[in-house]
Amino acid sequence: MDEPQSVAHWRGELLWPCALAEGDIIDLTEVVSLGTWAHAWLAAHPGQGVAGASPRIRTQLDRAGLDICWRDPTRIFPGVSRAERAALFHDGLSQNSELEP
Repeated sequence: MDEPQSVAHWRGELLWPCALAEGDIIDLTEVVSLGTWAHAWLAAHPGQGVAGASPRIRTQLDRAGLDICWRDPTRIFPGVSRAERAALFHDGLSQNSELEP
């Protein structure tokens, strides 16, 4: 099975410079608009995985000639991650002496 990849979710109107979350894949599903300043960020991360962009934003990024790896948004959440599995089954709790009776 493939190792789950970290997904960063960008949201809103990203017209002005701000801190951007990093991840193996950038989910642009909730991005309404993207300022050209973000092109510099993407240019500094060649081969960045990107998913979920609207057709308008995808066209904008394609025209900018950025080295982006477009990903299928239906495959970026393949299942339960190791951290989620540990939380569900309480793995690791016995390693914390403060939690033991």
